[in-house]
Amino acid sequence: MTDADNSDPHIDISEDNATPTQGTIPNAGERQNNLPPLENIIPGVTPPKAQPNIDQQEEERKRRLKKRHNEMLIGIAAVIVVILVAGALVATASHKAPATSTMSTTTINVTKLTSITNCTVIDKPGTYYITKPISTSIKKGACITINASDVTLVGNLNMIKGSGPYVGIPPFTYAIYAKNVHNVSLQGLNLSSFSYGVYFYGVSNSTLTASYIAKQTMSDILMNDSRMNKIANTTLGGVASKQGNIYIYSGGSNLFSNDLINNSAYYGAVINSTGNKFYKDNFTDNTVDLICNLTAGLRNANNFSSSTCHSSEYCAFAQCSNVNIPPAISNVILGKTITECGNINASGTYTLSSGLNLMNYVNVSNPLSKGDACITVTSPNVHLNCKGNAIDNAMYGIYENGVYNITVSNCMLNNDTYGIYINNTQVPYVYNSTIANSVYGLYLHGANTGSISNVSVSNSTYGIYTNASTAITYYRFNLKGNDYGIYFAGGSGSTFSSGYTENNKRSDLYCTASTYNSTSNLFENTGCGVTDCNWGAGCTSKALPPISVYPLSGCYNITYPGSYVLTKNLINYTSRCINIKADNVSFSCNGHSIGGAYGSSAIYANGVNNVSISNCGIEKFAAGIVVSNSSDAKIQYNNITNVYTGVVLVNDTNPQVTGQNVTTFSSGGIYMNRVSNGIVTSNIELDGSANATGMLVLNSSNNLIAYNNATRNGKYGILFSNSIGNNVFNNSAYGNAVDYYCSPGTGGIYAQRGGVNFGNTKHDCIWLVELNPLTIAPKCYAISSGASILMTSDMLYPYGATCFNIYNTKNTSGNNTIINCNYHTMLASNGGAFVNIKNSSNVKVIDCYIKNFTTAITASAGYPTFMNDTIVSVNNSISIENANYSTILNDTIMNASHGIMISKSNYGKVEKNKMINTSIALEVSGGQGFEIQNNTANRGVIGAYIINSTLDSFANNKFLNMSEYGIDCTLFAQNASSLNKDLGGNACSSNNACYWMTASPNCKA
Repeated sequence: MTDADNSDPHIDISEDNATPTQGTIPNAGERQNNLPPLENIIPGVTPPKAQPNIDQQEEERKRRLKKRHNEMLIGIAAVIVVILVAGALVATASHKAPATSTMSTTTINVTKLTSITNCTVIDKPGTYYITKPISTSIKKGACITINASDVTLVGNLNMIKGSGPYVGIPPFTYAIYAKNVHNVSLQGLNLSSFSYGVYFYGVSNSTLTASYIAKQTMSDILMNDSRMNKIANTTLGGVASKQGNIYIYSGGSNLFSNDLINNSAYYGAVINSTGNKFYKDNFTDNTVDLICNLTAGLRNANNFSSSTCHSSEYCAFAQCSNVNIPPAISNVILGKTITECGNINASGTYTLSSGLNLMNYVNVSNPLSKGDACITVTSPNVHLNCKGNAIDNAMYGIYENGVYNITVSNCMLNNDTYGIYINNTQVPYVYNSTIANSVYGLYLHGANTGSISNVSVSNSTYGIYTNASTAITYYRFNLKGNDYGIYFAGGSGSTFSSGYTENNKRSDLYCTASTYNSTSNLFENTGCGVTDCNWGAGCTSKALPPISVYPLSGCYNITYPGSYVLTKNLINYTSRCINIKADNVSFSCNGHSIGGAYGSSAIYANGVNNVSISNCGIEKFAAGIVVSNSSDAKIQYNNITNVYTGVVLVNDTNPQVTGQNVTTFSSGGIYMNRVSNGIVTSNIELDGSANATGMLVLNSSNNLIAYNNATRNGKYGILFSNSIGNNVFNNSAYGNAVDYYCSPGTGGIYAQRGGVNFGNTKHDCIWLVELNPLTIAPKCYAISSGASILMTSDMLYPYGATCFNIYNTKNTSGNNTIINCNYHTMLASNGGAFVNIKNSSNVKVIDCYIKNFTTAITASAGYPTFMNDTIVSVNNSISIENANYSTILNDTIMNASHGIMISKSNYGKVEKNKMINTSIALEVSGGQGFEIQNNTANRGVIGAYIINSTLDSFANNKFLNMSEYGIDCTLFAQNASSLNKDLGGNACSSNNACYWMTASPNCKA
């Protein structure tokens, strides 16, 4: 890098393909070849290309920080005054004192403040103060360059604003650039519109605090070869590049504390170094919150405590609430002395110096974490000697695939899915090792010409599992306490000698139907209990060999596990035909039919697990298929007709119902009661009678219900009663008396995870967006003359712009417009705004359910009314500015960044609103005279935020369970002089500086 242009030869990353030209900056834009692209990990999600709008998100924090810096400046000035006065007193005293032969001099260091009003270079230690906003149009280099250590730069939140460049190719610009310095303190910065906000290059032991950095092209903070720095109480956001809001290019051991990292189009933080600590940071509204490079993402590589995030890629140290993609441990290359999990990619002898636990490397909160191998061998001619040390808690303790001449010795493996996994390996050797508490102790598939000796496996599902392997010698093995001692699924030429396989739960030596009569395997001089293998010589007990399929030619009670197939049609049965009483049963009609006389059920299963029922024709029964009090049932591809109810599920977990064709029924096509975690997809429920319902979902939760067709039924298409938390989308229901029906407890907008479903009518299913597939897009338009708009159906708005823009012109007026959604749902698939009232007065938005918009409702005109609206999963819910005499009544807001925001508006009413899980529920900034009564805010950051607003009255409000303040006042809104009134009945989780709140005991400051 040259001082002339401040460019970095290591960085050349474009927005669309942010790949470094030099150095190693993985995950900054282009993942390494072994890491999947984002769109493969989150199906259907494409990272946004437009820069998010975050202009309003931290307005109050900036005001508070600015006040804090004003106070600091006053304090500094006071210190200087005291010093000057003290100096004057000393001078006066020395003037009046008699002369002596000895003089004592005291030196007082006076802090020198240097004012900064333009872009500059700081090359001397000292304190520098930005006294006014700075705007620059530089095309490369830095606005403020810091070339000296021991520098304090105080920004007082005065904006330093650049002008791009807004592309991801050099040359770049920097708001603040510090190079090869230490002990630099940056305070109260407000930076926007540069390539980079703050660039630390070779910087150490420095701080950046109480700042607001947003809308940079490349990254808000770039750290290159920088260590031991602290970033605290700072808001970062709005970066559109794949380098993210924070980009730790190299260095490490930096601390990020109490920061808000949000609204990045790609990543909140890109981490390429170790030893960094994130403490009480909040990652939110980023496409992916954190992404890490290889070893930077291992569980102990960095620290993430008391912080929140939604998703991460390859950052195992961060336990995020939703998605964590674990690091690819196999990319860590191991040396001859092994101290960590990783990959052996060169021939030689390797020794394990201590035990390894995969949970030290991956994130235990992530269900994908255990998918890694601890030790992966990808080179031939390797000897791994564990020296008696253990490898625990991995998907694969030791993984060999497609290699040659691999020896594993003296290992202990515990709690692994596969203890030792040998696949397509030629000449494998395993000796002097123990395996316990695994699914597969020793797994061999496609192995050839090797030996297993002095190996013990216990408390596992399969002691030794072998398939398609040849010429393997098993010698002096000990297999006890497993489900299966040896499970022989396939292969030939194996020799078992001088070992023990005894006291295993299901079988000591087990053969499948294709291997029980093999003559090419040898079993001798081995202690053995139960076997079904004809060649298991010396075993004390022989079981019947397995049969792959049991044929049935009539109705039958199935009492043993196995596969059963119907061989002919069955007709005129008056009672239950197939009764399944055992676990692990597969029953198929193989295209044949079971006909009844309208009694009982054709197929019945109760209190069993892992049952499959498929390919049946069923007619003339009270119930076609009944499965109750069971788990993991699979009901697939059955044709059921002329029944009372087609498929009945009662008190089941994890069922799968797929491909049913149920027609001409008198009660229900598919009936679910107390069903959880099921999958019900691609079924047809057609032509039910006058009182019939296609699908009934009762008292059931967490089920996937998708792509079903409930059509032409006399009563309801799909009915939900007392069922919540289901994922319901892409179902079709037409020609029913009511296509979708929900009971009150099931009907709330957040009762189900509902997407777009198709039909014409619904009753109380607020969560469900019901559309005709030919008219998905609503008619949204600008309104410049008074109109009354009544919604007659749910609408999907896919355009990402403003739906209704209401305004006045010279010749026309949008005054008195009413938008009445009639309790229909307005769903946005790409953000945007639902209603924007520009300068038209007396506009009403009522009875609307608004979901997934960026902004729900904005207004900048008098007398607006927003009543009986429900707003879910938006950024800004209701925002008014210069809108006098507004009425916001009986609205519900959930899962939003901002709830009700009122700015520079007078004499309105905010009553009977509910704000749940909203960062700032109610904000009143400037203006006066609002009546705020009977509102509830629960779970958020700040309940009520009063900024310079006066003459407001508060009564019977509840601002509870807020992480920061129940109610918070700033500046002129703090004291009784604001004339704000507490009329009593208010409750707050806390009160910060609202000293006029005196009438409500639970809300006093």
